[in-house]
Amino acid sequence: MYYRTKYRIKITELYDESGETDPSFLHLTKKTMEHLAPKYDLLLDDGELQFLSYYFCCMSHPNETLTQQPKAKIVIVCASGLGSSVYVRYQVSRLLEHSFSIVISDLRSLNKVLDQNTRLILSTLDIAPEYTKNIKTLRASTILSPEQKKELIDWLLHEEVYLQNNGLVSDLLNIIKEHAVIQEQEKLFLKLNSYFNPDPLPESEPGLAELMHPMRAPKPGRTPYKKPLFLS
Repeated sequence: MYYRTKYRIKITELYDESGETDPSFLHLTKKTMEHLAPKYDLLLDDGELQFLSYYFCCMSHPNETLTQQPKAKIVIVCASGLGSSVYVRYQVSRLLEHSFSIVISDLRSLNKVLDQNTRLILSTLDIAPEYTKNIKTLRASTILSPEQKKELIDWLLHEEVYLQNNGLVSDLLNIIKEHAVIQEQEKLFLKLNSYFNPDPLPESEPGLAELMHPMRAPKPGRTPYKKPLFLS
């Protein structure tokens, strides 16, 4: 990001991911960069701000929600293991529905990461075949293109590990293909996946009554709420 903005390299605006980004991320990114940009002489247009806010959105959804991660895994490879891989991890995790563990690696550490449980390598870089240990490898851009998403879904629908628990999704897609032309396979796939694999209800955030000790509750008409609110 630093060199893109310093040398005025414009980024292509996101085509379909911006709607998924919480507006609060974009607002906070704009406010933060209003202070940082002049200090470091950075040029930030709408595309760069959108890209940055999407990064923070991806970082806020780590693939660590399950108490027990699946053994089968997908390895995402980028130059440093910190930048592009974060974007790719978020997009891929939406498709996998907890069927695989997602591991991020840089190219130097790839040999240590790959093992018998690795089912797929997604890489933002060209990797010589001798370094992939004959594991299926797909190229991925920072923001997955429609073609890359389709390629990933097609691989997923033929992967035994996924089909063991999600065979109905594959069967329904095959039935629909026999009678209709699927124009937006990704959206249909995500809908079917979420229907048959609903996310558990998140635990509700504690309210004021749970945060405040009963003995500290203000007495009506006598104690102002300022102190109990501060304590809670």
